[in-house]
Amino acid sequence: LRSLSPRDPAYNPIYQGNAGQRDAAYHQGTVWAWLLGPYLTALVKVRGKTRRRQGLKLMSAVQDHLSLSAGIGQISEIFDGDPPHAPRGCLAQAWSVAEIARAYVEDLLDAGPPDMD
Repeated sequence: LRSLSPRDPAYNPIYQGNAGQRDAAYHQGTVWAWLLGPYLTALVKVRGKTRRRQGLKLMSAVQDHLSLSAGIGQISEIFDGDPPHAPRGCLAQAWSVAEIARAYVEDLLDAGPPDMD
């Protein structure tokens, strides 16, 4: 879910430094947590229900993050592009939490919102 391929010469794997350096890294390799939501949706829609297991496995890294790093019980805004993918930016980003929670419930648990009849 990096914003730029590590093979690109402009790839910047670590979001750090002064404001200018951080701005330069923002879209040059930084991982945006909220993109996990659309990725999980696509995984299930394209590969079918058998891929739910793969999605749930990916969620184990999110569970570790929720309990072990940054803002406990929260999901950070961004992560470094290279391992160990350190959390960066806002430590409790609403769109990261909301989008990952949506995909988890709707796509992995197949328990979307009730029909509005």
